[in-house]
Amino acid sequence: MNKWKPIFHIVSDGWLNDPNGCCVFNGEYHVFYQYSEQPDCSGVIQWGHVCSQDLLHWKALPAAIMPDSPEDKDGAYSGSALVEGDTLQLFYTGNVFEEGQADDEHRLAYTMTVSSKDGIQFVNKKVLMTNSDYPREISRGIRDPKVWKEDVIWVSSLYRTDRNMVLDMTIPEIEKPLYYMVQGASSKKHVGEAIIFRSVDKIHWKAVRILYSKEPLGYMWECPDVFRMEDYYFLSCCLQGVEPMGLHYQNPHQSGYFQVDMKKKKEARIPVNMFREWDHGFDFYAPQTWRDEDGTRLLIGWMGMPDSPYRRPEQEEGWSNMLTIPRVLHLSERKGIFTIAQKPVPELALLRGKCYENQPVLLKSMDVLVDNPCGESFQLELTDFTDESFYVDAHVKVQEAESGEDLLFEMSEFFEESSLVLQFNKEESTFLFAFDSERLGAGRGTRGIRISEIRKLEIITDASSVEVFINEGEEVFTSRIYPMYGKLALKVTEGDVRTKTWELK
Repeated sequence: MNKWKPIFHIVSDGWLNDPNGCCVFNGEYHVFYQYSEQPDCSGVIQWGHVCSQDLLHWKALPAAIMPDSPEDKDGAYSGSALVEGDTLQLFYTGNVFEEGQADDEHRLAYTMTVSSKDGIQFVNKKVLMTNSDYPREISRGIRDPKVWKEDVIWVSSLYRTDRNMVLDMTIPEIEKPLYYMVQGASSKKHVGEAIIFRSVDKIHWKAVRILYSKEPLGYMWECPDVFRMEDYYFLSCCLQGVEPMGLHYQNPHQSGYFQVDMKKKKEARIPVNMFREWDHGFDFYAPQTWRDEDGTRLLIGWMGMPDSPYRRPEQEEGWSNMLTIPRVLHLSERKGIFTIAQKPVPELALLRGKCYENQPVLLKSMDVLVDNPCGESFQLELTDFTDESFYVDAHVKVQEAESGEDLLFEMSEFFEESSLVLQFNKEESTFLFAFDSERLGAGRGTRGIRISEIRKLEIITDASSVEVFINEGEEVFTSRIYPMYGKLALKVTEGDVRTKTWELK
């Protein structure tokens, strides 16, 4: 029995991690991911593959990339997709470890490509770049190519640094557009950066830009993604080696984004702006974005975390990890700072059953047992948490209280003192997402953010996952959760709450 396997999230037998090659091809959504046949990731990494017509129901397809060449014999690692006409082309990192040591000091990184006409069989494997083709200041730690096409030329002159590095920034005499690629890197000084390459034919690539932080952030930026929203460019990447700072940067590695001024055509080294975390939960890493056919920017991430101390109980069932629900990105501006909000894709409504709604009511220090779908007390579907899914849209109006303006949601297993607590404290401007038992969270503890108000909460659970969207996705918490029983209790204190509940199936 797969009691923790999700219904509408992407999952696979064996080990699953980074999403790759997200795209729309021949009218279908395609998502690839790093995959190992063993649930503990002990096998060689290849590319798993699924497709969907609605972002909810996913069809498993044959593995897209197998590590079957000398240049990727130790794993086909992360990358991206480019769709042009009737061709789907994948770009990825081929790993080769020297002397049997799996670290960047003994690693050769090959930038590689394969292509397909039907979206299923991928052929014509080629090596595009080797370590000798990357800028000289970059260490062997370079990986994860994201490729896209631009109709503008970003650079216009030859530029040489004083750090023994040469970037070729001459403009080719061709008609637009040009192809660009970003790769995550670690410099020889062990500082994380992102390298942008340019090509006229998708075969020959030259480095044209380096994105960096004026104050070094970590030793490696991996899984990079450069994308545009309206007239603004952003670099999404995963920082490794950043120390915790208050409530920020609490995970072993961080996923987030920078705003980047790509219009500085004569500058080869471009500083990024403030780093903002995509997600504050325990399990979110390696996100990748892509555009829908109507231009909507979508995002999906790995619901997991490398080098984490958490247990994965589902490995007993022969599988490990899942991807997040696809999310729609929205650009917002606050006090001159542009941020990106995430919301569940609207297709999620296709899974809804009957809607249950209650009018605003003060539920103070009250336990509500939900033992049937959309129970009458709180109308929250938590009947059989291990097999069913629920979606909650809670519009929150905080009630004044002598102890401060607090809102507390507590989802507890009925038969044990074991809870996931979502707590907002208006007086301290904090929101906490916390497991109060080692077993329910499989080792996960507490995460939190500073926030001045809670206007809306959206909670999505799917067997062993929970995704919390705050204030239309301005902040997000994603985590795995491992309940042992089907009945849960819900407690709401010091809050004036109206809820809508849908069963998802």
